[in-house]
Amino acid sequence: MANYYIDNYMRRGLRRAWSQKKGNIYRFLGSHIVIPLGEKTVLTHSEHGIVVIPRDYTELEFYTFSDAGD
Repeated sequence: MANYYIDNYMRRGLRRAWSQKKGNIYRFLGSHIVIPLGEKTVLTHSEHGIVVIPRDYTELEFYTFSDAGD
C-alpha cells in the first residue's frame, strides 16, 4: 500500500488492487483485509501479519505485485 501514485506501475510489475467493501471492512485479492480507523488504517494478511499505517484510508492507493503468489 502506498499513499502516492506510482508512475508506470504496470511496467514495474505492479497492478492496481481494487478493494471490495463489506460493512466497514475492505478486502482485496481475497486474502488482504483493510480496516479504516479514522486517522489510521490497519492492513491484515494471514501470512504477513498486521500492519498499522498512520494514514486515513482515503489517502491510500492500493497496489500489489502482478501474479504474486502470496
